[in-house]
Amino acid sequence: MAVYAPGDTGLRWVNEVWARMIDREAYELAVIYPLVKKYEPLHGKLHVPKHAAFSASTIAGTVDMSGAGLTFSANTEVEFTTTPSTVNLNVSVNANQIARMLVDPQDTLRTSIDMSIAQNIDQAVATLFQSLTTNISGSYAAPLDKSAILEARSKVKAGAKEYASNQINFCYHHLQDDSVMSIGDFVQAYVRGDSQNPAVGGKIIESFGIRFYSTGNIRTAGGGFNNCMFIERAFGISFNQEPTVKAQEDGLATWLLGWADYGTGTVRDGYATLLKSNAS
Repeated sequence: MAVYAPGDTGLRWVNEVWARMIDREAYELAVIYPLVKKYEPLHGKLHVPKHAAFSASTIAGTVDMSGAGLTFSANTEVEFTTTPSTVNLNVSVNANQIARMLVDPQDTLRTSIDMSIAQNIDQAVATLFQSLTTNISGSYAAPLDKSAILEARSKVKAGAKEYASNQINFCYHHLQDDSVMSIGDFVQAYVRGDSQNPAVGGKIIESFGIRFYSTGNIRTAGGGFNNCMFIERAFGISFNQEPTVKAQEDGLATWLLGWADYGTGTVRDGYATLLKSNAS
C-alpha cells in the first residue's frame, strides 16, 4: 500500500535546505609568536648586536685613580642573526563554481588561508623550544606538575635577571591542560569570585607571576612535549610581510594568494626554560 511518508510516496515533495554558511575546519590560534620580541623588518638579514655582561671588582683605596692605575674592561661582542623564509598557501576558485554556489566561499577560504599561515609560523617558533640547552626542567616520562613549573620559573628569573620583572610566559600543550588545571595552588591563588576564576572560566590566566597559554602548536620531540617558559626577549621574530591574503583575477578564476615572509630564532637561550612533559 502506498503511503505518504519520508522515503516513500511524496518523496519529491519534501524540500532540502542548505545552510547559508560554510563550516570551516579549526586551526590553532597563533599564541606563541605574538609573545616574542618583534624586531623591525629584516629585509635580507636581521642583525641584533648582543652586549655581554661586565663584571665589576673592588680595588684598593691606594690605587691611583687618575687613570694610570686603573684597568679597563671590554667584552668580545657577538650578534644574533636570522634570514627570511617565505610561507605560502594558494587557492583558485573558478567563476562558474562561485556562480553556482549558494554561498560565496571566498571569505571562508581567506580566513582559512590566513589562519593556516599564522599557525605554521607559530609552530616554527615553538620548534625553537626543543633546542634550548641552558635551562631544562621536567621529564618526557611525566606530566607537568607544580614542582617542574616553579623550577622552570626560577631558572628563567635567574637567567633573565632584571628582565624577569617583565611578563613571564608559559606555553604548554593542550593535552597537559588537565595536569596544569589539577594543581590546586595555581587555581586557588587566582580565585577572585569572577568569570576569570579558573573554576568558572576553565583556564588559568595568571598565577605566581606566570601567564599561562595552552596551545596545540607545541611540538613533540624526544618522546614528549617541548613546553616552554620564557620572557619576550628570549626569542625574536621579524616580518618583511605579516600573514596576508591577496585576491587576484586570472581569466574566469579568482586566485587567493596567501603568504608571509619572516625570520625567527633564539636570541638569549638563558632567558627561557625548556619544560619537558609526557605526550599525553
